[in-house]
Amino acid sequence: MQGQIGGVNGFVVIIFAHYILSDKVVLELENRRG
Repeated sequence: MQGQIGGVNGFVVIIFAHYILSDKVVLELENRRG
C-alpha cells in the first residue's frame, strides 16, 4: 500500500513540475516577444 501511495505522489510531482516548467517557458517566450 505504501508503495502505491509513493508511486502516485511521484506521478503528481512529475505532472506538477511539468506544468511549472511549461509556465516558465511561456513566460520566457512572452518576455522575449514583448
